Amino acid sequence: MGSDHFRCIRIIISFRLRGGDAMLKINGLSLCWRQRLAGWYLLLLLVSLPLTAEKVIAPEDLTGVMRVTTQEVVNLILATPNLVIIDVRHRENYAEGHIEGAKNHLDTLLDAAVLAGYLESKETPVIFYCNGPDCLRSSHAASLAYSLGYQRVYWYRDGWSGWLKERLPISYP
Repeated sequence: MGSDHFRCIRIIISFRLRGGDAMLKINGLSLCWRQRLAGWYLLLLLVSLPLTAEKVIAPEDLTGVMRVTTQEVVNLILATPNLVIIDVRHRENYAEGHIEGAKNHLDTLLDAAVLAGYLESKETPVIFYCNGPDCLRSSHAASLAYSLGYQRVYWYRDGWSGWLKERLPISYP
């Protein structure tokens, strides 16, 4: 999927000395300054360059996965006693607050064995969430669960930002 890939900026930098001056050429734009300052300017320039050209946004829908709103998550929590909630954010984010009862497991560390440890069967309902629409962790985790044969996979796309926006209860470890 296109949203799974980042577009990076390609920057061509050449640096050469001419007598006592330094010449820096970036994508055809030439800058010149005294040699003793060249290193500092170059370092400052490189540190300030953006790493990605586009903001990452989670897809609208996932094949085989039920996307749920904040209210639907609340309804599932209240009506589904065997519901498993998995927060796929970093441990530090989880420690700063999470949905009550949520298990924390980073999406990149999820696999069949880990999911089998959390879910009693392929029919156990599970909700995945992360930081919100600007985060791809929950979409990756939900897609993985579906691909492994789990049948009641819910994806809370609005995630933690949606939960906070609605001022719903927050749990801490």
